[in-house]
Amino acid sequence: MNPRALAARVCLGLATVASGVIVYGAVVASYGLGRELWLLAATGYSALGALFLAMSVSPFIRVVQFAALPWPRPAALAAFRRAFGITAASFALLHASLALSTYLWDAWAVVVSRPFYRSGAIALLLLTALLLTSFPRVVSILRIGHWKALHRLAYAAVLLVLHHLLLSPFAPRMPILIAFGLLFATAGLRLLPARRER
Repeated sequence: MNPRALAARVCLGLATVASGVIVYGAVVASYGLGRELWLLAATGYSALGALFLAMSVSPFIRVVQFAALPWPRPAALAAFRRAFGITAASFALLHASLALSTYLWDAWAVVVSRPFYRSGAIALLLLTALLLTSFPRVVSILRIGHWKALHRLAYAAVLLVLHHLLLSPFAPRMPILIAFGLLFATAGLRLLPARRER
């Protein structure tokens, strides 16, 4: 099985499990507001988890190269970065759609008036752009010559998501800071040289 197909199957499996948990939590919720909050939180954290996995692939590739490991191959790992990124953007779109169709249904103007909504909306726009340019045919049609540079906007999206969560009235601050601290520490592994010096 080629790396892209394997990565797609792994992400599809993880997304299916996450979706099952999300639906189950919504079904057992005892009241309407609780169901809405559960759906928003679960889809948001699913997007965040997939984004973290996508952002962790490049540091892991650098570790593999630094240690000169024969397996896994960096090219195969890169396929997982793309698949996790697509999964993150998909859950983020679902998260935003649920927000706009529930408690923000008649108050869309609030999205531009409150900072944590704005940062979430901008992060969503960036992730959507990255999602569209994750497909070679779309890149070819749009004639995007510097799509790799465009995908570095994922780092900006991560910072915007952090801002979105820290200002959100329902997000737990300390676990979020710990999770993002671990992500930033992991990102530092990209400073390792590509090959271990003998």
